[in-house]
Amino acid sequence: MGKYLKISVATLVITISLLLILVLFYIYVVNTKRITNIMDQKTALQNVVTTLSHVLENVGGKVDTTKGEHINHQNTPALAELLDSLERVLVLPKEEAYVFIMDTTGQEIVNGGNPELARAPDGSRPYRNLSGVADGSGEKLTEKILQTAAAGGGFVEYSWKNPHTKKMGNKVAYVRTVPGTEWVVGSGIYMDTK
Repeated sequence: MGKYLKISVATLVITISLLLILVLFYIYVVNTKRITNIMDQKTALQNVVTTLSHVLENVGGKVDTTKGEHINHQNTPALAELLDSLERVLVLPKEEAYVFIMDTTGQEIVNGGNPELARAPDGSRPYRNLSGVADGSGEKLTEKILQTAAAGGGFVEYSWKNPHTKKMGNKVAYVRTVPGTEWVVGSGIYMDTK
């Protein structure tokens, strides 16, 4: 009977060990898939923002919002129409990755998540200066975005209210300056929406 118990205990230990290995492997696969998905999304953000910065390079420098000039359908109709269109763009399908543009003083020019931040009631841009805005953890977000863009562009992580779910979420955005302008363009994804 003692021999039988030793075999049963050994079999039990092996079975539990195999189950534990399977569970750990499953966790590894799920996390690897999630990390790969996030890395793919970040690469897509970077590519889209880089492309947008080059598109805007040819039109964005025509109005210097840092000196009080405004963009509207009367004085710059093509640019105003382009910016209106950018507010409706979702950079990644099925994600809340909208486009935002601000100038180097922190004035919002486009905000696809909250267009009222960028457009005055008469439709002119920019509308609000967000230079003092902090993220959900109290960090000066606009300052962080402008510094990252000025340093050649890059990713910025922050806490921000999702305009669709109305809940705070962890977000990562890619930002960069628009060459030849005083503008910064970016887009981000919420990291914890899945």
